[in-house]
Parts: sequence; structure tokens; C-alpha cells
Amino acid sequence: MIKKVLIYGDILAIVFGMIFICFKYYEHEKWQSVQLSNINSAITYQNQNMDELVEKVDELALQTDLEIDSAYKKISNGELINILVVGDSIGAGSGASKHENAWPTLLKKYIEQKYGGGR
Repeated sequence: MIKKVLIYGDILAIVFGMIFICFKYYEHEKWQSVQLSNINSAITYQNQNMDELVEKVDELALQTDLEIDSAYKKISNGELINILVVGDSIGAGSGASKHENAWPTLLKKYIEQKYGGGR
């Protein structure tokens, strides 16, 4: 009789253990579903914000005639423009045999020859 009780107790423990595991699995699946839903909501919100930002940038670009466009227009019209060279000694022309051979000077000459200018 004691052995039967122990066997039934073991079986009952296994059944309850399996029910507990199934319940935990269901809870985990439910939690994952909620997390996925939260992530999708956040992505949708970010995409909406990005779309609004892109629209605002496009409107601003149309209203202000971007600086890049006006630099090209100035070059095409032969007007003077400013060019900023960022760098170290190479940008300053170090190592060139003459100042006229430094790459910023060569760039200036190229733009003047191609588009005119040099006033």
C-alpha cells in the first residue's frame, strides 16, 4: 500500500510539474507577445516621427534654397565662393615644392579654369 501511494505521489508530482511547466511556457509566450507588440509600437512611432522630420526637412529645403545649391549656382555664374580645407600640414600645403603646388591652391586653380572666376 505504501508503495502504491509513493508511485501515485510520484505520478501526481510529475503531472503537476508538467502542468506547471506548461503554465510557465504559456506565460513566457504571452510575455514575448507583449514585448513584441511593444517593440512594434515603438518602431511605428519612430517611423512616424522620421516621416514627419523628413517632411519638415523637405519643406525647409524648398523654402531656403539649400547652401549646396547656391554654391553650385555661384560657381556656374562665375561668382566667388569660399572653400574650407580641413586638415593638418598636408591641408596647409606642407611638402609641396611651392605654394602654387599645394593641393588647396591646385583645387582653386581647377575651379577657376573650369568655371571661370578669379576676380
